[in-house]
Amino acid sequence: MFNKQDTQTNLNRRSWLKKIGVGALAGAAALMTTKKAAAQTNIYAYWTHGNVARAQFPELLDQVEYRGTGAVFKGQPGTENWFHVPLGHAVFLNFGRATVFGANLQLETSGGVFLREIKLFDGNREIGATSDLSETGVIFQRVDIFDPEFVAGMGISARVEFSSQTTRSEVEIIAAGVDLMGP
Repeated sequence: MFNKQDTQTNLNRRSWLKKIGVGALAGAAALMTTKKAAAQTNIYAYWTHGNVARAQFPELLDQVEYRGTGAVFKGQPGTENWFHVPLGHAVFLNFGRATVFGANLQLETSGGVFLREIKLFDGNREIGATSDLSETGVIFQRVDIFDPEFVAGMGISARVEFSSQTTRSEVEIIAAGVDLMGP
């Protein structure tokens, strides 16, 4: 039969379950919103092989070889040269303009060759640089950029010094990349 106390207990239990359900639903919605907001900031890395590298002053080189591992430049003793690598990438990602936050260059030197400077360009605008370097051997150098939007093609340039002490001075440009953040 109808028991007033059982009915009140059931109503209290339903009210309690309803509150838990609404709380769980609100929590799940907040979690999904947080995940959606985090998903709106996507990280992308675009790399290119070193075979696309070009020397600014080819007349100062004794030899250029394009290998499966990269572009090898043998410089004349006592000279320096700039090497340029175009970085192919998307300008718009997910219907918004991407932001660049770093670039990387991988190379290897031998025979007293030193990496002295790296610059990152957006078209004709310099957007980052690392200078006063004295790197030799196997090198992975990063240039950090602080959130500029870019509008044109990007490229990374490296200034390399060839020793006057040896005739076997060479640099191999292996790869270059750019790190982007998209909407």
